[in-house]
Amino acid sequence: MFTPDEIAAVAELACEHDLLVLSDEVYEHLVFDGRTHTALATLPGMYERTVSVSSAAKTFNVTGWKIGWACGPAELIDAVRTAKQYMSFVGGGPFQPAVAYALTHEQQWVKELRDSLQTKRDVLYDALVASGLEVHSGGGTYYLCADITAIGERDGIEFCRSLPERIGVAAVPVSVFHRPPEAVEPAGALRVLQTGSRARGGRAAAPDPRGARIVTARTIPADFVRRSLELSARSGVDLAPAVSAAGITAASLENPLAG
Repeated sequence: MFTPDEIAAVAELACEHDLLVLSDEVYEHLVFDGRTHTALATLPGMYERTVSVSSAAKTFNVTGWKIGWACGPAELIDAVRTAKQYMSFVGGGPFQPAVAYALTHEQQWVKELRDSLQTKRDVLYDALVASGLEVHSGGGTYYLCADITAIGERDGIEFCRSLPERIGVAAVPVSVFHRPPEAVEPAGALRVLQTGSRARGGRAAAPDPRGARIVTARTIPADFVRRSLELSARSGVDLAPAVSAAGITAASLENPLAG
């Protein structure tokens, strides 16, 4: 979870460079140690440039329902809806009234879930530190991140693959969440799930068997990308820079598995 100073720094940069921001706030209710969540869109100059995304998956522990929402200015939400309609026709119709009810009537349950996760976080944190790991607590969520280089390990993927057989514990290497070789996290970082009857999830993408590169955005159908760009442009939103930043080029649209 970002601290208030970190959130303010993101907002300052976004305003300075006139950026659009997609803010993932799915853990907004699962913050620990007396912290409070600050929505990025509430900061000065941010509402008009921010799409805030949240979900029932984490708040109510129903990851399989696939019910979420996006909030922001009408022109940005129009662009989101344009892209969404090509991803799935409808999102879990029968579950939507249940989530709407829960948002209004089940906040006490959410508080109890948060408290139980904080207790599990404390137990897991102490155990990992006692094992010699350097542990980073983000102040919320279902997970802790630990650095295995402190115990002489360097390869997070191989370390996590060996854990179930060695000690019956599953963990997720942080390296699968970014694109090598420009690693954002240390190669030895791993993410550990706070287990228990009310905390589930944390499945990692399988490593690409052809090497270290994970193929994700390149598998998007070319026609879908082109059509989304066309329709978004009509809404006054230029998605081309984001597509370029994701590594989708004209060549990769023609041959998704190229490179």
